[in-house]
Amino acid sequence: MEKKLPTREEIEDLYLNKLLTDGQIAKMFGTYQVRISRLRRKYGITTLDKTGRIEASVPELTPLQRELILGSLLGDGYIRKNSERTASFCESHSEKQEEYLRWKGEILGAHVSSYTKTTKRSKGKVFRGWRLTGVTSTHMKEFYDLFYDSSGRRQFPDNLKDFMTPFVLAIWYMDDGSILKKFHPRITFGLDDKSLENSIEALRNLGLSPTVGKEKSGHCIRFPGQADKFFELVGPHVPECMRYKTPAPSEFRTKAKNAALLTPEKAGILYSGGMKMQEIAGLYGVGRSTVRRRLKEAGVKSREAVPYKAGLSIEAAESLLEPGGRPPEEVLEVLRKCGFPFPPMLQRHTFDREVELVRNSAARVEDGIITPWSSVGTRVCNPYFHNRYKALSRGTVSPYEAWFDDEKLLKAINFQIRMGDPVTPKRVLRAITMQHRTPSIFRPTVANWVYRSHCPPGGTVWDPCSGYGGRLLGAFTAGVRYIATDVEKETVEGNRSLAQDLGYEGHSIELCPAERFDPGTVDLVFTSPPYFDREIYSGKDDQSWVRHGSNFDSWVEGFLRPVISIAFKRSPKLVLNVADIRKNRKVIPLVDRTIAVAEEEGFILSERLWMPLARLNRSPEEAREPVLIFERYRGSNPSDMKGTH
Repeated sequence: MEKKLPTREEIEDLYLNKLLTDGQIAKMFGTYQVRISRLRRKYGITTLDKTGRIEASVPELTPLQRELILGSLLGDGYIRKNSERTASFCESHSEKQEEYLRWKGEILGAHVSSYTKTTKRSKGKVFRGWRLTGVTSTHMKEFYDLFYDSSGRRQFPDNLKDFMTPFVLAIWYMDDGSILKKFHPRITFGLDDKSLENSIEALRNLGLSPTVGKEKSGHCIRFPGQADKFFELVGPHVPECMRYKTPAPSEFRTKAKNAALLTPEKAGILYSGGMKMQEIAGLYGVGRSTVRRRLKEAGVKSREAVPYKAGLSIEAAESLLEPGGRPPEEVLEVLRKCGFPFPPMLQRHTFDREVELVRNSAARVEDGIITPWSSVGTRVCNPYFHNRYKALSRGTVSPYEAWFDDEKLLKAINFQIRMGDPVTPKRVLRAITMQHRTPSIFRPTVANWVYRSHCPPGGTVWDPCSGYGGRLLGAFTAGVRYIATDVEKETVEGNRSLAQDLGYEGHSIELCPAERFDPGTVDLVFTSPPYFDREIYSGKDDQSWVRHGSNFDSWVEGFLRPVISIAFKRSPKLVLNVADIRKNRKVIPLVDRTIAVAEEEGFILSERLWMPLARLNRSPEEAREPVLIFERYRGSNPSDMKGTH
C-alpha cells in the first residue's frame, strides 16, 4: 500500500531546508521520483540547480568570518575561481602551523570543505604541510572580484582602508609578520607598488605610522617606535599557538635590557605570591632597594608588620618556572608551594570571543560523523568546575590527588622536561591529566549543533545530568531555554555561575536526581548520563550508581529507565551520548542496553551518529562515541506508545 503523499509544507522543509532530492523524498514516502517532481512544481516550489544547492547549504558569512578571509587574503590565503558565479577559499601551511590552520578552520566552520596533507620538493628538500580547502560557493566570489584583476593576478583593493580592522591586521601579521631586533614587528610584502600604497593607507587608518623598508626578500612594512601600540591592537586576537609572534610589553623591557629591570606589576605578583625581596632581587639581578621601589610603585605594602606566610601564588610560580632550566627537584619544590593550579577565569574579551565562536560554529554530519572536531568553548566552562579535577575514573586516582603525590607529580615534571615542554603549573597539570583523566566537558559546538538540529528556535530542552557547562553554553548560543538537573551541589553552582556570567536568563538548574524530576513539557531531552560507575564524581551517596546499587542491571532499572520514561512522557525527541564501558576485562554493553530500554519505553532509534573525541592517549577506535537520536512515532502520544517496539 502506497504511503500518503507529502504536503506542501513537508516538501518545502525536505527540499529547501534539508536539501533532499526528489528521489530521496520519493523513497521516504514510498512513491516515484517523477511524482514528487510533479507535486513540487504544482506547489510552485523552485527547482534548485547545483549552484543553488550549494548556496542553500552554506550559511551567510558572519562578520568575523569575513574579517578572517580578508586578513588571510592579505597574507597566505588565496581564492580559486570555480565558475562565473562561485569560488572557494584555500590556504596552506607547514606541519608546524597545523594548529594555526585548524584554528582558522574552526572560525570558518561550514565554509571549510577539507584538510589535506601536502608535500613540496625544493632544492632537494621535502617540505610537508597541510592545506585547508573551502566550500565552493557564491559567497567567496565577492572576495575573488575584490582581490584579483581580470587576468587572475592578486592585488590589494583601493578601498582596503574600509576593511582594515585589528582582527584583519592580526591575521595578516600572523601569516606574513615577524619580530625584528628589540622586538619590533614587521610585515613582509611582495606585491605591486599600488597594493603597497593601499596597505599603508589602511594601516594609517588604524592609527599606525608604518614605514617601508627594503630587504633581500623584497619590501617590508615596519612600525618604528610603535611596538606597544601595534601589539595592543593585534594581541587580543592571537591564539595561543601563535603567541610567539606577540611578546607582551613587559617582555620588551626585560629582554631588551637583559633582565636588568623589574616592572612593578611583576614585583607585586612575586611578592604577594610569597617570594622574599632578596629572592626577587636575585632572580632579576637588581638590588633590594630596586625591588622595594617597584613594590611601592605597585602599591604593595611591606610585610614588616605582617607575619610571613609560606607558599606561592600560581602567577608567582609561573614567573619562576617560565624561563625553564631548573632540575626536576627544584620544579617540584616550587609547585608544592603554589598548590593546585585550578584554571583561572578568562578575561572578558577572551570569554566573549570564545562564546561568539561557539555561536558561529557550524558543525555538520559527514558519513555519520559530527564534524569538525572542535573544543572551542570548553575553556569558557573549565574555570567554573573545580570539582571536575577531584572526580576520577574507577581504578585510578583523581588529578587532584595525583598532584599532591610527590612520585606522580615528579613523573609529570620529568615527562615535560623530556618533551621540551614548559614546566609551568598549567602544563604540568596537563601531563598529569594524560594519566589521570578528568570527566570531560561536553563539546559546546556539538551541543549547539544538537539544539539547532533537533529543537525548534526558542524551544525548551531538559538536560537530566547537566555536567560541566558544555551543554549549557551550547544552549545559550543556540537560543533555546535550558532546564537541567544534577546531584552534585558544586556542579549545580558552577552551572549557575556560568549562566550568570553569560547573561543567560532562559535557564533553570536544579539540585535534584533526574529520575525524580518533572521538567514539564519540553521540545527535547538531551544529555550524556553517567556511564554506570566508570566515573566517580564525588564520595557522596547521591551518585546514581550508589543510590541504585553497584549492579549494572539495578542501575539501569533504578536510574536509566526512569529518566528515559520521563523523557518519553515530556518530549517528542531524546538525544543521548553514551558509550560501552569495560570492567574486569569485560565489555558492559551500555549502548545496546540504552537503545533497548528507550524502545521498550516507546521511542524509536531514528539515527546513530559518531562524535569524535580528543585523540590524547586514545586509540582510533576509542577516539569517538555514539550519539543516539530517538523519536516518538508521528501522531502518537505517550500513553498510546507505552510498551510498543
